[in-house]
Amino acid sequence: MRKMVTGIVLKAGHCEPPKSARQSSGSMSCSGLLRSLCSLAMTVVVMASSAPAYAACTNPAGTESQIIYHDDENVLQYCDGTNWQGMNRGVVTASSGCSNPARYEGAIVYNSDFNVVQLCSGNQWVALGKINAAAGSGGCSNPAGNEGEIVYNDDVNVMQYCDGSAWRPLYGGGKENGCTNIGDVCADGTVYAGLSGASTPMFVTRCDAGMSWGGASCTGTRLTLSWNNGNNAGYVLTGANTVDGKTNTATIVTFDSDTGVTGMQQHQAAQYCADLVANGYSDWFLPSMAELTTLYSNRVAIGGFDLVGNTYNWASTENADFRACAIKFTDGYAPCNQGENVKYYARTVRCARR
Repeated sequence: MRKMVTGIVLKAGHCEPPKSARQSSGSMSCSGLLRSLCSLAMTVVVMASSAPAYAACTNPAGTESQIIYHDDENVLQYCDGTNWQGMNRGVVTASSGCSNPARYEGAIVYNSDFNVVQLCSGNQWVALGKINAAAGSGGCSNPAGNEGEIVYNDDVNVMQYCDGSAWRPLYGGGKENGCTNIGDVCADGTVYAGLSGASTPMFVTRCDAGMSWGGASCTGTRLTLSWNNGNNAGYVLTGANTVDGKTNTATIVTFDSDTGVTGMQQHQAAQYCADLVANGYSDWFLPSMAELTTLYSNRVAIGGFDLVGNTYNWASTENADFRACAIKFTDGYAPCNQGENVKYYARTVRCARR
């Protein structure tokens, strides 16, 4: 059974792209109908203030389906009947409110250009669902609802919103997308992999590059890619570090991988992740050595890795102009400065995002 969240006020206005869309295309602009969910009418409660006594959730007390805003962590939360569940990862920013459109911290809007609910978290708009610009502008059924409306589904204890074609889960579960434990398959189809080298929640595709989820296991053939463009001369040092795969990937793809050939030659492994569009996201990256070590440590829970063959997974960290780092997932062998990891060798790739 789904309960309608009452007191929603719809308003017209202009909007900017959700955070994840801005990351993938800084030049993207957005205008159109933006539906604002009135914080006061929804009884959005700031955690620092006192709350009236309700049943179900505590600290603060609240009833099932009630929404609050936790301003210590910049997180929107809802009561699932037992616990307060986070709808987004906390964003540590100045609590000055958001612009384009101008709203106070904790405000919720519906971005109809990208068909997603957004939260003003500190001073930036954060998407609370899967970006789906092609969802349409109609309504939803079971129950009937208009685009931008929010319901609480008490059969599965999750908040949902109508994206114009279907009811979609608002991200929850404390990390993102309904993920609490390492190895959980999130509401958007990604897998929670643990904390990244930058100490933030990291998510990976369910299968290695070239494979897809077949319902019970990954199917298809693993794609193997060179770290550079398969060249055994004309090597380039990009300066990719050991910790931050997202920064590494953004840097690597700007470099020509082969100085011996005219024109721009790609770095295959990093370019694959940078170009990947999967599960509604386009901000994937090739994990750093620190992040790949996290994936190896959690390999069984995450699943989909080759744990029996002689398979190495590339990291975005390099050791020299002709060598990069990788991990062999059968035994954890992790050479960065050995002959096994010359950049033209073909290795497996698992893309990540955070």
